[in-house]
Amino acid sequence: MQPQKYYKENLQNLNLLIKQIKKKELIFSISKIFLVILISFFIINYKSYSVYPFLVSFLVFIIISIYHEIIIKKRKLLVSSRKIDETELKILNGEFKDLNSGSEFYNIEHNYSDDLDLFGFGGLFQYINRAKTSFGMKTLADWLMNRTENIEIIKRQEAVVELSDKLEFRKNIQIYGEVIEDDGIKQKNFIEFFNNPIEFASNKFVFIIIKIIPIFTLISLYLSFTGFHFSVFLGFFVLQLSINLFYSKRNSLIYNLSKKSYKVLAIYSKIIKEIEIKNFKSEKLINLQKKLFIE
Repeated sequence: MQPQKYYKENLQNLNLLIKQIKKKELIFSISKIFLVILISFFIINYKSYSVYPFLVSFLVFIIISIYHEIIIKKRKLLVSSRKIDETELKILNGEFKDLNSGSEFYNIEHNYSDDLDLFGFGGLFQYINRAKTSFGMKTLADWLMNRTENIEIIKRQEAVVELSDKLEFRKNIQIYGEVIEDDGIKQKNFIEFFNNPIEFASNKFVFIIIKIIPIFTLISLYLSFTGFHFSVFLGFFVLQLSINLFYSKRNSLIYNLSKKSYKVLAIYSKIIKEIEIKNFKSEKLINLQKKLFIE
C-alpha cells in the first residue's frame, strides 16, 4: 500500500473512533455529575436514609470514574495517533515547517554541522527526526554531530532498515512519546527523581503508620454513619493530620518528585514493554534490547 493511502485511511478510521469515544466520555461525565448530586443528597439527609444508599452511590461513582479515566486515556492515545498520521502526510507532501528543526543543538563552532545543514529549518535533523522526547532528540543530534567507527554506522543502518518494516511498532512508541509531552523540564525532573534517595520509604515504622492510619480513619468514618461516636473518626483524622504535618517537608519532597515523574515513568514502562516483546534481527537493536533486561 502507498504511504499516502495508508495514512489517509488511518485518519478516517481514527476520526470515527475519536468521535465515538467522545460521546462515551460525555455520557460518563453527565453520570458523574448526577451521582455527585445524589451522594450530596444522601449526606445532607443521612438521618432519613440508611447508610446503604450512600455507599451504593459512592461505589457506583468510583466504578464510573475508573472507566471514565480509561476512556480519557484511550482518547488521548487516539488523538496522538491521529497527530502522527497527519504529520507523516505533511512530510510526504514536503511540508516541514511544523517539525522540530533541532536549532537547540546548533553549534557554530562544530566542524561540519553548518556546512551540511544538520540543524535549522530544512535541515537534515528536521527531515529525519521522529523522536518525541528530549532524550531521543539529543541522542539523534549526538549521532549526527559525533564521529564514530564505520562498523557502528553500518550497524545503525541495518537497524534502520529493519525498523522501516515495523510501522506499527514504531508508531506505538511514537504515540506513547507524544503523550509524554516532553519539554526538557520533565527530563530534568525525571533525572532528579532518581538522583534523590527517598530514605523516608526505608523507615518501616512510619511506612506501616501511613498505610494503617488512613484505613482506620475510613473505617471510623463508616462506623460514624451507623451510630458509632464521631469523636473516634476525629481522633484518627487528627492523628493522621499530625503525622502529615510532622513529615510535611519530607512528604513534600517525595510528592513533588513523584508527581512530576510518575506519568513519565508509566509511559516509559509501556515503551520498554513494546521493545522487550519484539524479536529483532539486527545486532544494534538486539544489543539495545538486552540493556533493558536488568535485575
